Amino acid sequence: MWRALPILILPMACLSSDPKPAATDLGPISDPETTQDGGPSTDTGGLPATGTVRLGDIHSCPTPLAAPEYEEVGLALGIDPDAFDPAAPGGHEDGPSLALADVNNDGYLELVIGRLEAGDSRFYVGGALGFTERSGMMPPGRSPLFVDINVDGILDLMMGGIRPYQIHLSASLDGSAVDLPDLDPPGVASASTAHDFALADFDGDGIEDVYVVRTATPHGTGAVTNDRMFHLYPEGIVVEMDAIPESVGLRHGFDGLPFDEDGDGDMDIYLVHDHGATVGASTLLRNDDGVFIDARDTCFCELYASAKGIDITDIDRDGEPDVLISGSPMNTLLSRKAGSWVDVSEASNFRADPGNGAGWGAVFLDVDNDGAKDILLAQGDRWSPGMADSTLPDGNPASFDVPLRLLRQSDGLFTEIGPQLGIDTLGSFRAVVATDMNSDGIEDLVVTQVWGRTLLFMSKGCTANNWITIDAPLGAKVSVRTASGTQTDWSRADRGLQSTARVPLHFGLGADTEVLEIIAQLPGGGRIVAPGPIAPRRRVDLRP
Repeated sequence: MWRALPILILPMACLSSDPKPAATDLGPISDPETTQDGGPSTDTGGLPATGTVRLGDIHSCPTPLAAPEYEEVGLALGIDPDAFDPAAPGGHEDGPSLALADVNNDGYLELVIGRLEAGDSRFYVGGALGFTERSGMMPPGRSPLFVDINVDGILDLMMGGIRPYQIHLSASLDGSAVDLPDLDPPGVASASTAHDFALADFDGDGIEDVYVVRTATPHGTGAVTNDRMFHLYPEGIVVEMDAIPESVGLRHGFDGLPFDEDGDGDMDIYLVHDHGATVGASTLLRNDDGVFIDARDTCFCELYASAKGIDITDIDRDGEPDVLISGSPMNTLLSRKAGSWVDVSEASNFRADPGNGAGWGAVFLDVDNDGAKDILLAQGDRWSPGMADSTLPDGNPASFDVPLRLLRQSDGLFTEIGPQLGIDTLGSFRAVVATDMNSDGIEDLVVTQVWGRTLLFMSKGCTANNWITIDAPLGAKVSVRTASGTQTDWSRADRGLQSTARVPLHFGLGADTEVLEIIAQLPGGGRIVAPGPIAPRRRVDLRP
């Protein structure tokens, strides 16, 4: 079933009202080895091509801005009118987390802001004028995930935390919180919490699974217990207790990112661990025919920092994944080269000015649509010891309120541009999501804070550079070929520290005026090919 096009929220009155052409359904793909412009297909893997391609409306830009401009409109659009209480017992780990998805297929994004202990979490319904809170619906929790729990074709909501729960959502977006199944065998009293959910089809049965990332730091009495795997079925959730090797699962889990790291068709996962130097490093678990194996001896990707979150893209346009891992004492950029991973943080100028705040939320985006991936960093930590050289009125150290940062990439090097864009707000930030919410072709920025309300930096207009967004099946490796080369990204729900977004992938195209070909390589084999030429400034849906 196709979702409404466009899927993105349209809350701003200044949006263009120019008539748009109707969406075009290209139907099933045939002749997959050639594109419509007569050139050869860029894919040489010999995989079968099946599927359907649907083109959305073209969005015009009659008066382009010279560069992106942002305005913070969270309060105006109804998000967090009352800031969370920062004095709650959760401390710096209680920073709000995020989830975005168009749950009821009306073309507007719903938003969940999860809080572990400082009051209830919040569910916002998207609409033409902004967001409306659905109050009283959500207890405290963290790491919200929109997922079809009962496999009925409708997205539901899963929440982690000390007492993980689920909400089966109705068409009117109502529902009640019900406990998730026990994560431990009967009689085991566990002190571990569900810190994050990572979504993928790990067992290759065509149904999404959920990897439950747990902490190894007790939040009460009881034993520290392992990560778990949820298998989702119409008749209910099955908990696989022994899917994860305890040598990795019994660490201080903070985040997880599923992707097919080795290109063998099944979904692997990189696990991010806090306190890596003491409880065990962040590492890659490779999926070998349904068995997870610690890949530390072959991937060279272990990280012994206090890591917090992870995101993925292809920053150097070589078709291989690169990952951004936030944390302290520094953030890290790893690039996959010839089957192993290389730290390119220094060579890319990514660490030129690390600042003094711990890294939390961090995501890739293309802020100016030039075809080079940029980075949004959320940092700051008022609870870290040792740097209380000045204090705020609440007695917390002001030195850990730091600016929100945006690093622009040019020719492989990153440069800070946050101040030029007016997003260098001072704060102690946590989760971030970047997605185009007003359909002007610029990715907007949702940012949570420990101390204050959630911020929404909305772009104020379109720019001359072209773009395209692609909604592909979860786990697909998506390549977009234009005259200037090929870009690659991975379809995923996970977007940095405890943040998820069921939104299309966004590709900036620069001055390229057409897309020559789109290829989505699917988990388990197979692909969907959209032959060009395809006009830009639109959304493309790819379906098996």
